[in-house]
Amino acid sequence: MKHICYFEVPADNLERARHFYNKLFGWEFSEMSMGHAPYFTIKTPDGISGGLMSRKDKSQGITDYIEVGSISDYVNKAKTLGGKVVVDRTTLPGMGHFALIQDPENNVVGLWQIDPQAH
Repeated sequence: MKHICYFEVPADNLERARHFYNKLFGWEFSEMSMGHAPYFTIKTPDGISGGLMSRKDKSQGITDYIEVGSISDYVNKAKTLGGKVVVDRTTLPGMGHFALIQDPENNVVGLWQIDPQAH
């Protein structure tokens, strides 16, 4: 645990981004149903998974997700160290839970807790 396990790439033009990363790194994309917004899962040749989605605002950059044992524990720990919660614990049914925190330097980091029983 406590390693990068997932990443998300925001894009203004999803087709342009898919083409760029496929040709540059050989990444493969599959569309995934995530409600109303298009979302593509990314499969990299070295086995790290990621996602591609529409950019929400101009300041949004690539977000790395760190696998942790307990989202709640790490959110609380981040707050005591001067971090802020950007997105509180959110459940993805059958997969796990995530949260987004901001460090004291204004970088956003994702936290990921695997939980196949999540609902």
